[in-house]
Amino acid sequence: MNKPNLKVLMQSKGFKYGGYSSLITLGVIIGLIIVNLIVGQLKVQADMTSSGLYTLSPQTQDVLKKLKSDVTIYALYPRGQSSQEVLAALKRYEVLSSHVKVDVVDPDQNPGFVKKYDKSGNGIPNGSLIVVGSKGDRVINNADLYSVDFSNPQNPRVLGVKVEQQVTNALLYVTSGVTPIIYELTGHNEISLGQLGLTTAIQNENFTVRSLNLLQTGSVPSDASILVIDNPRVDLSTAEVQEIQNYLTNKGHLLVMRDVSRQSLPNLNSLLSYYGVKYEDGFVIEQNPNHHAANNNVELLPILKNQSILKPIQQSGTPIVMPYAMGIADTTLKTRDVKVEPLLTSSPQSYLRTDLTNNSPGKLASDVEGPITVAVAINDQMVLPDQPQYRLVVVGSASFLQPIQPYGQLPGNLNFFLNSLSWLEHRTDTIAIRSKTILQFPMRLNGTQVLIYSVLFVIFIPLVIMITGMVIWLRRRHL
Repeated sequence: MNKPNLKVLMQSKGFKYGGYSSLITLGVIIGLIIVNLIVGQLKVQADMTSSGLYTLSPQTQDVLKKLKSDVTIYALYPRGQSSQEVLAALKRYEVLSSHVKVDVVDPDQNPGFVKKYDKSGNGIPNGSLIVVGSKGDRVINNADLYSVDFSNPQNPRVLGVKVEQQVTNALLYVTSGVTPIIYELTGHNEISLGQLGLTTAIQNENFTVRSLNLLQTGSVPSDASILVIDNPRVDLSTAEVQEIQNYLTNKGHLLVMRDVSRQSLPNLNSLLSYYGVKYEDGFVIEQNPNHHAANNNVELLPILKNQSILKPIQQSGTPIVMPYAMGIADTTLKTRDVKVEPLLTSSPQSYLRTDLTNNSPGKLASDVEGPITVAVAINDQMVLPDQPQYRLVVVGSASFLQPIQPYGQLPGNLNFFLNSLSWLEHRTDTIAIRSKTILQFPMRLNGTQVLIYSVLFVIFIPLVIMITGMVIWLRRRHL
Protein backbone atom coordinates (compact mmCIF):
# COMPACT_ATOMS: atom_id res chain seq x y z
CA MET A 1 0.00 0.00 0.00
CA ASN A 2 1.45 3.38 -1.08
CA LYS A 3 1.98 5.98 1.62
CA PRO A 4 0.46 9.45 0.92
CA ASN A 5 2.95 11.96 -0.39
CA LEU A 6 2.91 14.90 2.06
CA LYS A 7 4.35 17.33 -0.47
CA VAL A 8 1.74 16.43 -3.08
CA LEU A 9 -1.01 16.69 -0.44
CA MET A 10 0.07 20.18 0.61
CA GLN A 11 0.09 21.31 -3.03
CA SER A 12 -3.45 20.06 -3.69
CA LYS A 13 -6.32 22.52 -4.20
CA GLY A 14 -8.28 20.99 -1.34
CA PHE A 15 -5.49 21.59 1.14
CA LYS A 16 -4.97 25.17 -0.10
CA TYR A 17 -8.68 26.05 0.18
CA GLY A 18 -8.91 24.39 3.58
CA GLY A 19 -5.86 26.30 4.78
CA TYR A 20 -7.29 29.58 3.51
CA SER A 21 -10.58 28.87 5.30
CA SER A 22 -8.78 28.08 8.54
CA LEU A 23 -6.70 31.27 8.34
CA ILE A 24 -9.77 33.38 7.61
CA THR A 25 -11.65 31.79 10.52
CA LEU A 26 -8.69 32.34 12.85
CA GLY A 27 -8.39 35.96 11.65
CA VAL A 28 -12.09 36.63 12.29
CA ILE A 29 -11.84 35.16 15.82
CA ILE A 30 -8.76 37.23 16.64
CA GLY A 31 -10.44 40.35 15.19
CA LEU A 32 -13.55 39.83 17.35
CA ILE A 33 -11.39 39.41 20.46
CA ILE A 34 -9.51 42.64 19.69
CA VAL A 35 -12.76 44.56 19.00
CA ASN A 36 -14.26 43.33 22.28
CA LEU A 37 -11.15 44.37 24.20
CA ILE A 38 -11.23 47.85 22.62
CA VAL A 39 -14.95 48.31 23.27
CA GLY A 40 -14.45 47.13 26.86
CA GLN A 41 -11.77 49.76 27.39
CA LEU A 42 -13.99 52.45 25.86
CA LYS A 43 -16.88 51.38 28.15
CA VAL A 44 -19.30 51.58 25.23
CA GLN A 45 -22.77 50.22 26.05
CA ALA A 46 -26.09 50.04 24.26
CA ASP A 47 -29.44 50.17 26.08
CA MET A 48 -31.91 47.99 24.18
CA THR A 49 -34.78 48.35 26.68
CA SER A 50 -37.88 50.19 25.45
CA SER A 51 -37.98 52.46 28.53
CA GLY A 52 -34.26 53.32 28.47
CA LEU A 53 -33.85 51.49 31.78
CA TYR A 54 -30.05 51.68 31.65
CA THR A 55 -29.74 55.15 30.10
CA LEU A 56 -29.40 58.30 32.18
CA SER A 57 -31.45 61.32 31.12
CA PRO A 58 -29.77 64.40 29.58
CA GLN A 59 -30.57 66.27 32.82
CA THR A 60 -28.57 63.78 34.91
CA GLN A 61 -25.75 63.78 32.37
CA ASP A 62 -25.59 67.55 32.69
CA VAL A 63 -25.44 67.27 36.51
CA LEU A 64 -22.57 64.78 36.19
CA LYS A 65 -20.64 67.04 33.81
CA LYS A 66 -20.82 69.85 36.37
CA LEU A 67 -19.53 67.72 39.27
CA LYS A 68 -16.39 69.25 40.78
CA SER A 69 -15.99 67.03 43.85
CA ASP A 70 -15.91 63.28 44.46
CA VAL A 71 -19.04 61.32 45.41
CA THR A 72 -19.24 57.72 46.59
CA ILE A 73 -22.44 55.70 46.28
CA TYR A 74 -22.55 52.77 48.70
CA ALA A 75 -25.02 50.01 47.83
CA LEU A 76 -25.97 47.88 50.86
CA TYR A 77 -26.33 44.31 49.66
CA PRO A 78 -25.55 41.07 51.49
CA ARG A 79 -23.51 38.61 49.44
CA GLY A 80 -25.53 37.21 46.53
CA GLN A 81 -28.54 39.49 47.08
CA SER A 82 -27.73 42.49 44.87
CA SER A 83 -30.25 44.02 42.44
CA GLN A 84 -28.92 43.98 38.88
CA GLU A 85 -31.30 46.77 37.78
CA VAL A 86 -30.09 49.09 40.54
CA LEU A 87 -26.39 48.31 40.11
CA ALA A 88 -26.59 48.65 36.32
CA ALA A 89 -28.10 52.12 36.73
CA LEU A 90 -25.44 53.10 39.29
CA LYS A 91 -22.65 51.93 36.99
CA ARG A 92 -23.84 54.45 34.39
CA TYR A 93 -23.05 57.23 36.87
CA GLU A 94 -19.57 55.79 37.33
CA VAL A 95 -19.03 55.54 33.57
CA LEU A 96 -20.13 59.11 32.86
CA SER A 97 -18.19 60.84 35.64
CA SER A 98 -14.73 60.21 37.07
CA HIS A 99 -15.95 61.90 40.27
CA VAL A 100 -18.48 59.12 41.01
CA LYS A 101 -17.51 55.80 42.57
CA VAL A 102 -19.90 52.91 43.28
CA ASP A 103 -19.05 50.53 46.13
CA VAL A 104 -21.10 47.49 47.18
CA VAL A 105 -21.02 47.01 50.96
CA ASP A 106 -22.19 43.88 52.77
CA PRO A 107 -24.10 45.28 55.80
CA ASP A 108 -23.84 41.93 57.61
CA GLN A 109 -20.05 42.11 57.43
CA ASN A 110 -19.83 45.88 58.08
CA PRO A 111 -22.46 46.81 60.73
CA GLY A 112 -20.29 49.65 62.04
CA PHE A 113 -20.17 51.29 58.61
CA VAL A 114 -23.96 51.26 58.30
CA LYS A 115 -24.45 52.56 61.85
CA LYS A 116 -22.30 55.61 61.04
CA TYR A 117 -24.93 56.84 58.56
CA ASP A 118 -28.01 55.72 60.52
CA LYS A 119 -28.92 59.14 61.92
CA SER A 120 -32.47 58.14 62.89
CA GLY A 121 -31.35 55.09 64.84
CA ASN A 122 -34.03 52.97 63.18
CA GLY A 123 -31.60 51.03 61.01
CA ILE A 124 -30.97 51.16 57.27
CA PRO A 125 -32.63 48.30 55.31
CA ASN A 126 -30.63 46.06 53.00
CA GLY A 127 -30.81 47.26 49.41
CA SER A 128 -30.61 50.92 50.42
CA LEU A 129 -28.09 53.39 49.02
CA ILE A 130 -25.84 55.81 50.91
CA VAL A 131 -24.62 58.76 48.83
CA VAL A 132 -21.62 60.54 50.36
CA GLY A 133 -20.20 63.82 49.05
CA SER A 134 -18.10 66.77 50.14
CA LYS A 135 -21.07 68.66 51.62
CA GLY A 136 -22.91 65.84 53.35
CA ASP A 137 -24.53 62.45 52.88
CA ARG A 138 -27.97 61.10 52.14
CA VAL A 139 -29.56 57.69 52.69
CA ILE A 140 -31.97 56.43 50.02
CA ASN A 141 -34.27 53.77 51.44
CA ASN A 142 -34.61 50.64 49.31
CA ALA A 143 -38.39 51.13 49.07
CA ASP A 144 -37.83 54.54 47.44
CA LEU A 145 -35.88 52.98 44.55
CA TYR A 146 -38.94 51.27 43.04
CA SER A 147 -42.41 52.06 41.75
CA VAL A 148 -44.73 49.45 43.26
CA ASP A 149 -48.30 48.45 42.39
CA PHE A 150 -50.23 47.73 45.61
CA SER A 151 -53.54 46.92 43.90
CA ASN A 152 -53.15 43.48 45.48
CA PRO A 153 -51.74 44.20 48.98
CA GLN A 154 -50.96 40.49 49.45
CA ASN A 155 -48.89 40.43 46.27
CA PRO A 156 -47.42 43.88 45.46
CA ARG A 157 -45.76 44.13 42.05
CA VAL A 158 -42.68 46.14 41.11
CA LEU A 159 -43.46 48.24 38.02
CA GLY A 160 -40.30 50.28 37.62
CA VAL A 161 -37.14 51.69 39.15
CA LYS A 162 -36.61 55.24 40.44
CA VAL A 163 -32.85 54.98 40.92
CA GLU A 164 -32.01 57.95 38.71
CA GLN A 165 -34.67 60.19 40.23
CA GLN A 166 -33.44 59.48 43.75
CA VAL A 167 -29.68 59.39 43.12
CA THR A 168 -29.51 62.57 41.03
CA ASN A 169 -31.36 64.55 43.70
CA ALA A 170 -29.01 63.08 46.31
CA LEU A 171 -26.02 64.14 44.19
CA LEU A 172 -27.29 67.70 44.06
CA TYR A 173 -27.62 67.73 47.84
CA VAL A 174 -24.32 66.10 48.86
CA THR A 175 -22.31 68.32 46.49
CA SER A 176 -24.03 71.59 47.38
CA GLY A 177 -25.15 71.12 50.98
CA VAL A 178 -28.15 73.34 50.16
CA THR A 179 -31.72 72.29 50.87
CA PRO A 180 -34.34 74.80 49.64
CA ILE A 181 -37.07 75.52 52.17
CA ILE A 182 -40.79 75.32 51.39
CA TYR A 183 -43.05 77.29 53.73
CA GLU A 184 -46.69 76.20 54.04
CA LEU A 185 -49.12 78.98 54.87
CA THR A 186 -51.28 78.20 57.92
CA GLY A 187 -54.11 79.91 59.77
CA HIS A 188 -56.84 79.44 57.13
CA ASN A 189 -57.81 75.78 57.75
CA GLU A 190 -55.35 74.62 55.10
CA ILE A 191 -54.41 70.98 54.52
CA SER A 192 -50.74 70.36 55.28
CA LEU A 193 -48.48 68.50 52.89
CA GLY A 194 -47.63 66.15 55.76
CA GLN A 195 -51.30 65.23 56.17
CA LEU A 196 -51.33 64.26 52.51
CA GLY A 197 -48.36 61.92 53.05
CA LEU A 198 -46.07 63.99 50.83
CA THR A 199 -43.24 64.63 53.28
CA THR A 200 -40.97 61.83 52.06
CA ALA A 201 -41.55 62.60 48.39
CA ILE A 202 -40.71 66.26 48.96
CA GLN A 203 -37.60 65.43 50.99
CA ASN A 204 -36.45 63.07 48.24
CA GLU A 205 -36.65 66.05 45.89
CA ASN A 206 -34.19 67.85 48.19
CA PHE A 207 -36.66 70.24 49.88
CA THR A 208 -37.36 70.99 53.53
CA VAL A 209 -40.94 71.84 54.61
CA ARG A 210 -41.83 74.30 57.37
CA SER A 211 -45.04 76.01 58.52
CA LEU A 212 -45.68 79.74 58.33
CA ASN A 213 -48.38 81.77 60.04
CA LEU A 214 -48.13 85.23 58.51
CA LEU A 215 -50.50 86.70 61.07
CA GLN A 216 -47.89 85.86 63.72
CA THR A 217 -44.60 86.44 61.87
CA GLY A 218 -45.73 89.46 59.87
CA SER A 219 -43.55 88.61 56.86
CA VAL A 220 -42.30 85.74 54.72
CA PRO A 221 -38.88 84.52 55.98
CA SER A 222 -35.91 85.55 53.87
CA ASP A 223 -34.83 81.91 53.42
CA ALA A 224 -38.15 80.92 51.79
CA SER A 225 -37.60 79.26 48.41
CA ILE A 226 -41.29 78.50 47.82
CA LEU A 227 -44.49 79.53 49.57
CA VAL A 228 -47.35 77.01 49.33
CA ILE A 229 -51.01 77.88 49.90
CA ASP A 230 -52.90 74.57 49.97
CA ASN A 231 -56.68 74.81 49.92
CA PRO A 232 -57.48 77.64 52.36
CA ARG A 233 -61.09 77.54 53.62
CA VAL A 234 -60.86 81.05 55.06
CA ASP A 235 -59.79 84.09 53.07
CA LEU A 236 -56.41 85.75 53.57
CA SER A 237 -56.27 89.12 55.29
CA THR A 238 -55.28 92.23 53.35
CA ALA A 239 -52.07 92.39 55.41
CA GLU A 240 -51.16 88.83 54.40
CA VAL A 241 -51.87 89.58 50.75
CA GLN A 242 -49.56 92.60 50.92
CA GLU A 243 -46.74 90.58 52.52
CA ILE A 244 -47.04 87.79 49.94
CA GLN A 245 -46.97 90.36 47.16
CA ASN A 246 -43.83 91.88 48.69
CA TYR A 247 -42.28 88.41 48.76
CA LEU A 248 -43.11 87.84 45.08
CA THR A 249 -41.77 91.28 44.14
CA ASN A 250 -38.45 90.17 45.67
CA LYS A 251 -38.21 87.19 43.27
CA GLY A 252 -40.37 84.88 45.36
CA HIS A 253 -42.11 81.67 44.26
CA LEU A 254 -45.71 80.74 45.02
CA LEU A 255 -47.79 77.57 44.58
CA VAL A 256 -51.56 77.93 45.13
CA MET A 257 -54.02 75.01 45.10
CA ARG A 258 -57.70 75.36 45.85
CA ASP A 259 -60.80 73.13 45.84
CA VAL A 260 -64.23 74.31 44.76
CA SER A 261 -66.20 75.87 47.60
CA ARG A 262 -69.22 78.08 48.17
CA GLN A 263 -66.92 80.28 50.25
CA SER A 264 -65.59 83.09 48.08
CA LEU A 265 -62.02 84.24 48.73
CA PRO A 266 -61.82 87.78 47.29
CA ASN A 267 -58.49 88.68 48.91
CA LEU A 268 -56.76 85.61 47.49
CA ASN A 269 -58.21 86.46 44.09
CA SER A 270 -56.99 90.04 44.38
CA LEU A 271 -53.45 88.73 44.95
CA LEU A 272 -53.65 86.47 41.89
CA SER A 273 -55.30 89.20 39.79
CA TYR A 274 -52.15 91.28 40.06
CA TYR A 275 -50.45 88.45 38.14
CA GLY A 276 -53.17 88.12 35.53
CA VAL A 277 -55.45 85.33 36.79
CA LYS A 278 -58.28 84.62 39.20
CA TYR A 279 -60.26 81.62 40.42
CA GLU A 280 -63.73 81.29 38.92
CA ASP A 281 -66.24 80.04 41.48
CA GLY A 282 -67.60 76.78 40.16
CA PHE A 283 -66.34 73.44 38.84
CA VAL A 284 -65.75 71.91 35.42
CA ILE A 285 -68.10 69.29 33.97
CA GLU A 286 -66.50 67.36 31.12
CA GLN A 287 -68.71 65.95 28.35
CA ASN A 288 -65.93 64.43 26.25
CA PRO A 289 -65.58 60.80 27.47
CA ASN A 290 -61.89 60.81 26.50
CA HIS A 291 -61.22 63.55 29.03
CA HIS A 292 -62.94 62.34 32.17
CA ALA A 293 -62.79 59.25 34.35
CA ALA A 294 -65.17 56.41 33.58
CA ASN A 295 -68.74 57.26 34.61
CA ASN A 296 -67.61 60.44 36.39
CA ASN A 297 -67.64 63.62 34.33
CA VAL A 298 -66.30 65.82 37.16
CA GLU A 299 -63.03 63.89 37.41
CA LEU A 300 -61.12 65.53 34.57
CA LEU A 301 -58.40 63.93 32.48
CA PRO A 302 -57.20 67.36 31.33
CA ILE A 303 -55.36 68.29 28.16
CA LEU A 304 -51.67 68.82 28.90
CA LYS A 305 -50.10 71.89 27.31
CA ASN A 306 -46.55 72.14 25.99
CA GLN A 307 -44.65 73.44 29.01
CA SER A 308 -41.50 72.13 30.75
CA ILE A 309 -43.43 71.07 33.86
CA LEU A 310 -45.52 68.70 31.77
CA LYS A 311 -43.09 67.41 29.11
CA PRO A 312 -41.91 64.30 31.04
CA ILE A 313 -45.51 63.45 31.96
CA GLN A 314 -46.52 63.73 28.31
CA GLN A 315 -43.62 61.52 27.26
CA SER A 316 -44.49 58.83 29.79
CA GLY A 317 -48.19 58.92 28.90
CA THR A 318 -49.14 59.04 32.59
CA PRO A 319 -52.58 60.64 33.04
CA ILE A 320 -53.33 63.51 35.42
CA VAL A 321 -56.71 63.42 37.17
CA MET A 322 -58.31 66.65 38.42
CA PRO A 323 -61.46 66.10 40.53
CA TYR A 324 -63.97 68.96 40.78
CA ALA A 325 -61.54 71.37 39.16
CA MET A 326 -62.14 75.11 39.45
CA GLY A 327 -61.70 77.34 36.44
CA ILE A 328 -58.85 79.85 36.24
CA ALA A 329 -59.62 82.92 34.15
CA ASP A 330 -57.43 85.70 32.79
CA THR A 331 -57.87 89.18 34.21
CA THR A 332 -57.20 92.56 32.68
CA LEU A 333 -55.38 93.77 35.80
CA LYS A 334 -51.76 92.77 35.31
CA THR A 335 -48.45 94.43 34.53
CA ARG A 336 -46.77 94.01 31.14
CA ASP A 337 -44.01 91.82 32.57
CA VAL A 338 -46.46 89.04 33.49
CA LYS A 339 -46.47 85.90 31.33
CA VAL A 340 -49.33 83.44 31.91
CA GLU A 341 -49.01 79.93 30.44
CA PRO A 342 -51.93 77.47 30.59
CA LEU A 343 -50.83 74.08 31.90
CA LEU A 344 -54.03 72.02 32.05
CA THR A 345 -57.33 72.63 30.25
CA SER A 346 -60.61 70.83 29.73
CA SER A 347 -61.90 69.96 26.26
CA PRO A 348 -64.08 72.26 24.10
CA GLN A 349 -67.04 70.02 24.98
CA SER A 350 -66.77 70.89 28.68
CA TYR A 351 -68.43 73.68 30.64
CA LEU A 352 -68.03 75.42 33.99
CA ARG A 353 -70.90 75.03 36.45
CA THR A 354 -71.08 78.38 38.27
CA ASP A 355 -74.42 77.89 40.06
CA LEU A 356 -73.36 75.63 42.94
CA THR A 357 -76.91 75.45 44.26
CA ASN A 358 -78.23 73.73 41.13
CA ASN A 359 -77.53 69.98 40.85
CA SER A 360 -79.26 69.59 37.49
CA PRO A 361 -77.48 66.99 35.30
CA GLY A 362 -78.18 69.06 32.20
CA LYS A 363 -76.40 72.16 30.99
CA LEU A 364 -77.65 75.47 32.42
CA ALA A 365 -77.85 78.87 30.80
CA SER A 366 -75.44 80.20 33.42
CA ASP A 367 -72.77 77.59 32.65
CA VAL A 368 -69.59 78.84 30.94
CA GLU A 369 -68.58 77.17 27.67
CA GLY A 370 -65.26 75.27 27.56
CA PRO A 371 -62.42 74.80 27.18
CA ILE A 372 -61.67 75.84 30.75
CA THR A 373 -58.14 76.38 32.08
CA VAL A 374 -57.60 74.56 35.40
CA ALA A 375 -53.87 75.17 36.01
CA VAL A 376 -51.43 77.90 34.94
CA ALA A 377 -47.75 78.81 35.29
CA ILE A 378 -46.81 82.49 35.67
CA ASN A 379 -43.41 84.14 35.44
CA ASP A 380 -41.65 87.41 34.63
CA GLN A 381 -41.25 87.51 30.84
CA MET A 382 -38.93 90.52 31.06
CA VAL A 383 -36.22 88.41 32.76
CA LEU A 384 -34.19 85.57 31.23
CA PRO A 385 -35.48 82.12 32.33
CA ASP A 386 -32.30 81.23 34.24
CA GLN A 387 -32.23 84.55 36.14
CA PRO A 388 -33.95 85.22 39.52
CA GLN A 389 -37.59 86.13 38.98
CA TYR A 390 -41.01 85.70 40.53
CA ARG A 391 -42.85 82.53 39.57
CA LEU A 392 -46.31 81.19 40.37
CA VAL A 393 -48.19 77.96 39.72
CA VAL A 394 -51.95 78.18 40.29
CA VAL A 395 -54.02 74.97 40.30
CA GLY A 396 -57.81 74.74 40.33
CA SER A 397 -57.84 71.66 42.56
CA ALA A 398 -56.27 70.59 45.83
CA SER A 399 -57.97 67.19 46.01
CA PHE A 400 -55.79 65.91 43.17
CA LEU A 401 -53.09 65.29 45.81
CA GLN A 402 -55.33 63.24 48.09
CA PRO A 403 -53.81 59.75 48.50
CA ILE A 404 -55.78 56.74 47.31
CA GLN A 405 -55.31 53.80 49.65
CA PRO A 406 -53.29 51.66 49.42
CA TYR A 407 -51.61 53.24 46.38
CA GLY A 408 -50.79 56.75 47.63
CA GLN A 409 -50.92 59.64 45.17
CA LEU A 410 -51.63 58.93 41.52
CA PRO A 411 -48.24 58.94 39.71
CA GLY A 412 -49.21 61.62 37.17
CA ASN A 413 -50.63 63.90 39.86
CA LEU A 414 -47.59 63.48 42.10
CA ASN A 415 -45.17 64.15 39.23
CA PHE A 416 -47.13 67.28 38.27
CA PHE A 417 -46.86 68.57 41.84
CA LEU A 418 -43.14 67.76 42.21
CA ASN A 419 -42.31 69.12 38.76
CA SER A 420 -44.13 72.34 39.68
CA LEU A 421 -41.91 72.71 42.75
CA SER A 422 -38.77 72.15 40.64
CA TRP A 423 -39.93 74.69 38.04
CA LEU A 424 -40.68 77.27 40.71
CA GLU A 425 -37.19 76.76 42.14
CA HIS A 426 -35.58 76.98 38.64
CA ARG A 427 -34.41 73.37 38.98
CA THR A 428 -35.09 72.20 35.45
CA ASP A 429 -32.30 69.62 35.82
CA THR A 430 -34.62 67.34 37.84
CA ILE A 431 -37.99 67.92 36.17
CA ALA A 432 -37.62 65.29 33.43
CA ILE A 433 -36.25 62.46 35.58
CA ARG A 434 -38.94 59.85 36.16
CA SER A 435 -39.44 56.21 37.03
CA LYS A 436 -38.49 53.66 34.36
CA THR A 437 -40.51 50.53 33.85
CA ILE A 438 -38.95 47.07 34.10
CA LEU A 439 -42.00 45.36 32.63
CA GLN A 440 -41.49 43.56 29.33
CA PHE A 441 -44.39 43.69 26.89
CA PRO A 442 -44.91 41.23 24.00
CA MET A 443 -44.48 42.48 20.44
CA ARG A 444 -47.84 43.19 18.79
CA LEU A 445 -48.04 42.64 15.03
CA ASN A 446 -50.87 43.40 12.63
CA GLY A 447 -51.92 41.02 9.82
CA THR A 448 -49.62 42.57 7.20
CA GLN A 449 -46.61 42.41 9.53
CA VAL A 450 -47.35 38.76 10.37
CA LEU A 451 -47.44 37.92 6.64
CA ILE A 452 -44.18 39.79 5.91
CA TYR A 453 -42.28 38.18 8.80
CA SER A 454 -43.69 34.74 7.95
CA VAL A 455 -42.47 34.97 4.33
CA LEU A 456 -39.11 36.36 5.49
CA PHE A 457 -38.31 33.79 8.19
CA VAL A 458 -40.21 30.73 6.95
CA ILE A 459 -39.55 30.92 3.19
CA PHE A 460 -36.99 33.54 2.09
CA ILE A 461 -34.17 33.05 4.63
CA PRO A 462 -34.29 29.21 4.55
CA LEU A 463 -34.35 29.35 0.71
CA VAL A 464 -31.28 31.63 0.62
CA ILE A 465 -29.43 29.30 3.00
CA MET A 466 -30.36 26.24 0.92
CA ILE A 467 -29.30 27.83 -2.40
CA THR A 468 -26.02 29.04 -0.87
CA GLY A 469 -25.31 25.54 0.42
CA MET A 470 -26.03 23.95 -2.98
CA VAL A 471 -23.69 26.41 -4.76
CA ILE A 472 -20.87 25.73 -2.29
CA TRP A 473 -21.40 21.98 -2.55
CA LEU A 474 -21.35 22.02 -6.37
CA ARG A 475 -18.20 24.13 -6.46
CA ARG A 476 -16.37 21.89 -3.96
CA ARG A 477 -17.26 18.80 -6.05
CA HIS A 478 -15.02 20.08 -8.83
CA LEU A 479 -12.00 20.92 -6.65
